[in-house]
Amino acid sequence: MLQHSADRPVAAFLFDLIQDVSVLRPIVRLLAQETDLALVLLVSRQFEGRDKEWMWRAEIEELVRECGATSVRFDSPLVAVQVLQGRRGLIFSASESNLAAHAINHQVFLSMPAAF
Repeated sequence: MLQHSADRPVAAFLFDLIQDVSVLRPIVRLLAQETDLALVLLVSRQFEGRDKEWMWRAEIEELVRECGATSVRFDSPLVAVQVLQGRRGLIFSASESNLAAHAINHQVFLSMPAAF
């Protein structure tokens, strides 16, 4: 689990589809520059499976280094929610809708603690 200060709000980002990196990258960078939010990049197991060349994982690793973020791999919506349990803040997704390809993000959003 994450080591954190319970007082510091978090901005969490869900990465499940490859295109999520292009959409979320500028938001992560902006929040890193303009806020004191703790940044957590939640990367699904499916994302890793879709990134056969490891190109996009390298992009996420670069964001982690550049922005002082924490990257956490999650295997299920429950694990993503557990990572943020006891925290408060914002959660971002580039792929949240009722489309089947967005099911993981939709499930995570439905399960999030009330402080998000």
